Amino acid sequence: MFSFKKWIFSVLNPEYQLLLIEEEYSKKLDQTIYIFKQYGNHDFVKLTYLDILNNKNLLSAINPVTLMNIHLNEYLINKKKKSDIITKILRNNEYEILKKDGVNIYSGEYICQNISMFSCMNRDDICNIAYNSGFLKGRQYASQIKKQISNFEDDFFESEENKNIIPFKK
Repeated sequence: MFSFKKWIFSVLNPEYQLLLIEEEYSKKLDQTIYIFKQYGNHDFVKLTYLDILNNKNLLSAINPVTLMNIHLNEYLINKKKKSDIITKILRNNEYEILKKDGVNIYSGEYICQNISMFSCMNRDDICNIAYNSGFLKGRQYASQIKKQISNFEDDFFESEENKNIIPFKK
């Protein structure tokens, strides 16, 4: 049965008092600051992820779906901070990679042979490095085969038995 009293109470006093309005990154704190609007007020509350986790009253005042989105956002931020980043793509299939220790230069072949070492790299970057390394390796093999064929052709047509044969030229 519909209760007008319950409905008025639920409208005037909702279950979750804080509504996420905006997220901003603070370089000073090196953290994301979440800005909430307090229900029934014109006040805004600025909180960090640790502030939210360490206060049970805040956890109960924020919608669980919003909490899940905040947690997912923090997880993705931490994952990006821990990952290795390609800062420059150099010539001859070499890459400058920013790691926790510093910046190092690695060849594409080295990365392909020691892929377990680079498990924290972006998958797209790893695939791009592997593709470029394979492409360059294929070019090297093609040029070696072309030289072998041309050497074989020269030897074949220079022999006494095959002097009557006219080579096909484009």
